[in-house]
Amino acid sequence: MTWVNLRGQMGYWRKNMAWIRVIVWLLPKRLRSSWVLLSVTSFGILTAVTLMAVGAIYSKTLAEGGLRHTLALAYPAGLNAQVMIQNRPLGQADYQGLRVTVEEILDDRLGYMIKTTHRSGRAQGNLPLVMTPDGPPPSRGGPRGQPFFLTNFEKHVQIVEGRWAVADPVFHDSGVNMEMVVGRQTASDMGWEVGDQVYMVPFSTDPSERVEFTLVGLVEPIDPSEEYWLTWVGYYFSAQDADPWTIAPIYLSEETFFNGLGDRYSSLLGDYWWFLFLDTGLITADTAKSTKEAVVGLEKTLNNLYPRSMVLSTLEKTITDYQRELTLARVPLFLFLSLVVVVILYFLVLVLGLLARTQSDAANILRSRGASMLQVSGLFALGEGVVVLISLFLGPVLALGIVRFLLARTINPAGEGGSLPVELTVNVFLIGAIGGLSSLGVLAASGMGLARLGMVEFLRIRARPPTVPLLHRYYVDILVLAAVGLIWWQIEDQGGFIQRELSGSALKEVDLSMLLGPVLVLLAAAFMIPRLLPLLMKALAWVSLALTRMSRDPLPHGSLVIIVMMVAALGVFGATFQSTLSRSQQEQTLFRIGGDLVVRGPSLSDSVQAEMASLPGVRSVSSIERDLGTIIGVDPDTLSDTTWFRDDFAGVSLTDLLAPLRQIDEESPSIALPTDPKASAFG
Repeated sequence: MTWVNLRGQMGYWRKNMAWIRVIVWLLPKRLRSSWVLLSVTSFGILTAVTLMAVGAIYSKTLAEGGLRHTLALAYPAGLNAQVMIQNRPLGQADYQGLRVTVEEILDDRLGYMIKTTHRSGRAQGNLPLVMTPDGPPPSRGGPRGQPFFLTNFEKHVQIVEGRWAVADPVFHDSGVNMEMVVGRQTASDMGWEVGDQVYMVPFSTDPSERVEFTLVGLVEPIDPSEEYWLTWVGYYFSAQDADPWTIAPIYLSEETFFNGLGDRYSSLLGDYWWFLFLDTGLITADTAKSTKEAVVGLEKTLNNLYPRSMVLSTLEKTITDYQRELTLARVPLFLFLSLVVVVILYFLVLVLGLLARTQSDAANILRSRGASMLQVSGLFALGEGVVVLISLFLGPVLALGIVRFLLARTINPAGEGGSLPVELTVNVFLIGAIGGLSSLGVLAASGMGLARLGMVEFLRIRARPPTVPLLHRYYVDILVLAAVGLIWWQIEDQGGFIQRELSGSALKEVDLSMLLGPVLVLLAAAFMIPRLLPLLMKALAWVSLALTRMSRDPLPHGSLVIIVMMVAALGVFGATFQSTLSRSQQEQTLFRIGGDLVVRGPSLSDSVQAEMASLPGVRSVSSIERDLGTIIGVDPDTLSDTTWFRDDFAGVSLTDLLAPLRQIDEESPSIALPTDPKASAFG
C-alpha cells in the first residue's frame, strides 16, 4: 500500500515538473515573441491609469477653483457668523457662565477659522424713556431706550461732540445714575443735546425706580463700510422705528453695562451676540462639507442648551450652492472620461483577440503537459501584471504634468490668492488603480479564454473561425438596443441628466440611467457592427477574394471598424465638449438673470426708464412688474428686445408669443382663451 502511494506521488511530481520545465523553456521565448503584444497592452494600461488619474486631479483642482470663485463672489460680511442668545438675565454671573459655555462651543465647531470675535449685549428695547425725574411713563407708544455694549466699539468710531463716558455708575435708593454716548443721528432723531438727562423706567410696576442717563458724547462711525459693523451699522447710530415705539440705542462700555444695569437690575432680560469674523480662505474642497456641517451643528447644539438661539450666516448656503454647481460640472467630466476608458478597455480586448492565435500554441503545450487553466492564465498575465504595477506609479505622475501644465490653466477663479493646488494624493493613486485593475481584469479574462481551449477545439477554431461573437449568441446587443431606446425616450421626456426641484434651484438628483445613455449608444453601435458586417461581407463576397475571406472571418475586421468608430465618436465628443459646456453655463446664467442687465427696485418711473434708455450703449429698456409672485406685467413692445429667450422654450419666437398682448385695445381688453387650455405659453 505504501509502495503504491509512493509511486502515485512520484508520478504526480513528474507530471508537474514536466509542465514547469515547459514554462521555464517557453517564458523567455514568449517574452521575445510578444513585444508587440506587451507594447500595445502597456500603452492601453498606462493610458487607462493616466486618464483616471487626470480625472481625479482635475476634479480636485476644479473643486478648489470653484470654491475660491464662489467665496470671492459672495458678500464678505455675510460669510461671517453671528450667534444670538435671546432672553437671558442681565446679571453678570449668568453672563459669565453663558460666555464660557458659548465660546467653548464656538471654538470646538469653528475655532480653526475664527480670526476675531466681538461680543455685544442689549437690554430688551421695551424700557420707556422720560425727560423728567418724576414724569409718568407713557402707557402706549413714546420713546424707548435700549442700552447696549459692543467690544472694541470705541476703536471704530469718533467723537463728534462731547467726550466718552468715564464716570462709574452711582447707585441710590431709587435707581442708578450713568453716563451715556449715542450716535449723532440718534440725538437728532430724539431731539437730544450733549448735557441732557434722560430717565429710563425699568419696571412698569414701580415707576419710581429710574435709571438716570446723562448724555456726554455724540459719535459717528469712522468707516461705515468696515467689516467690523457687519450689517448692523445703522442700528448703533440712529433711532429705530418699531411701531408704536421709537427705540434709541444707548452705548455703554461692557464694564459699565454689567456693573450698572447688571448689578442693579439682574432680573431684566436681554440678548447677547457673538460676532465671528471667519477666515474663509482656510476652507478647502475637502473641508467644505465639514465646515457646512459645523455651522448647522452649531445652531443645533446652542438650541439644545439655550432655546431660541440663532446662528446667522450665509456660509452654509454659499457652500451648498458651490456643491451643487460642482456636481453639475463634474458630471460631464466623468462621463467623458468613462467613455474614454471604455474605449481603451475595448481596445485591449480587440488587440488580445487579434493576437490570441499567436499565443494559443503555447497555451495548448502547457495544458497538454498538465498545467491547469488557472496556472496558464496566470502565466499569460504575468508580464501584464508587471506593466500594471509600473503604470500605477507612472500614470499619476504623467497625469500631474498634464493637469498642471495644460488643464489647470483653463480654470481662472475670481478673487486673489496663489495658484490652484495641483498635487498627488492617495485618492489619485486609488482612482488610477481602478483603471489599472480594470485593464488587468480584461487581460486575465483573455488569458483564461486561451487557457480553456484544448488542442482539438483550438485546431477547429483555427480551421473555421467563429462568425458570431459570444454576445450575439445570447442577443445581448438586442437588449442594449432596447435599453438605448428606453433611455433616449427618457432623455427626450425629461430634457437632461440633472433633475432640479420645482421651487428654487436646489439640485434634486443626478439620473444615473440617463447618464448611461451615451455609453450605451456606443456599446449598441459596437455590438451591432459584428452582426451586420458579416451579412454585408457575404453580399459583397462575389466582388473579390479578399471580401470572401473577410466574410468567413469577419470578427477581426468588425473589431477594427468598431475601434475606429469609437475613436471618431470620442474625437467629436471631445472637440465639442468644452464649447457645449461653456454655452450651457452661459445660457443658465442668462436664464437666471433674464437679460443682459437687470435693475431691480420697488418701482421705476417712466422718467427713470427714459433716462436709462438714453445712456450710451443701451439699445432698449423694458419694464417688468411682479405682483404677489404670480402675476407678471410686461411691455410686449420692448420685451423681445431686452430679455433672453431661446426658441425651443415654446416652439415659436417670443415676438409671436407676445403678439396677442399687443393686439389688446380699450374696446377689447381681454384675450380669448381656447376651449381646453392646459398650460400657459410660457410653460
